[in-house]
Amino acid sequence: MPRLTPDERAAAYIAWINRTGMVPSAVTPDEEERRLHGIYLYLRRKDRNPAEAAAFASMQAARTETYNRRRAEGARRRGFKPKGLMSARRIRAFYDRHGRLPLNRNVNERDLYGVLRNLRHQRKVGELSHEALTVLESIPGATTVVRLPPLPELEKLEAWCAEHRRLPRMDIPRGTTEADKLEVHLGCWSYRHVNRRHNPRETAETRMIRGRILALREKYPPQSAVKASAEAREVLEFIESSGRLPNWRRDSLMYLKASWIKGTFSGKPGHYGSDIAACVSALEGLPKAAESRWDGWFEDLRKFIGKEGRLPEFEYTGGLEKKLAQWLETADEIQDAGRVQRLNEVLGQFGVPRAA
Repeated sequence: MPRLTPDERAAAYIAWINRTGMVPSAVTPDEEERRLHGIYLYLRRKDRNPAEAAAFASMQAARTETYNRRRAEGARRRGFKPKGLMSARRIRAFYDRHGRLPLNRNVNERDLYGVLRNLRHQRKVGELSHEALTVLESIPGATTVVRLPPLPELEKLEAWCAEHRRLPRMDIPRGTTEADKLEVHLGCWSYRHVNRRHNPRETAETRMIRGRILALREKYPPQSAVKASAEAREVLEFIESSGRLPNWRRDSLMYLKASWIKGTFSGKPGHYGSDIAACVSALEGLPKAAESRWDGWFEDLRKFIGKEGRLPEFEYTGGLEKKLAQWLETADEIQDAGRVQRLNEVLGQFGVPRAA
């Protein structure tokens, strides 16, 4: 084969640009396009003689003209390619080589299968360029999606959440048990649907899927909040059965759970499930530990007065009465005017003055 002169190489390069309206790329599956891109790189990097310098100048001028035209048309600056065209060409090259489309079950073809799925989605929402769409529709079966209605992945996710009472995780090491693989798959699938880039041309089906996944997030907690969700249910059952909030003095363990839930999740952004949300709402009036302890002692004082008809005294050693008498010595030091007033009203019945 005779060696091409620099002018012939430049002519082939410019002819390809005029025919396609694009600049040759190094990542294309087209061997001819890659060869022309290699010619340009070869001339750009070497010390050029006058003939090569003239050929390179003509190639550079053609590139610049194409770049300016595409910029005026609003085309992407870096790729010089319509959206999805290179991916569609990769699928076309694979089909021409193997006579079929890439398969997800083959490890070596999994990445290319993901490219095909993205192309199908872009075609569905109208994001694919005309050039890429032409290439994709020329591949038999490339635009045909075989899917079992109605949305099996969404149904699997809803059934899994109902069974485990939480959202699936995404950080389990792959290759463990089949149950772990299913959990990771459902977790990643739901994350992609909720956090994908917003597209005003998205389909009604996509919006419906996102809405149902967000409803699951409102109902079920993530793995990190499963223990908190169980404790929130305990606190809600306590409030419902006793008709009051937990008290530090009488229900210390339940109060600690309620205080931790309120302090951890109140006013924090995020989805933690309906149990935690309901518990945080019910604990809006939960007092601080010192105030809750004071309320417990005050309630015991009222019960003692109702039973004995008098204030507790120190003469009676031991038991609740002595503890109540000791508490009364410092009860008015609480930093709350309402509680001090309630205490003064009780003590005023027995002629015991207290400072405000």
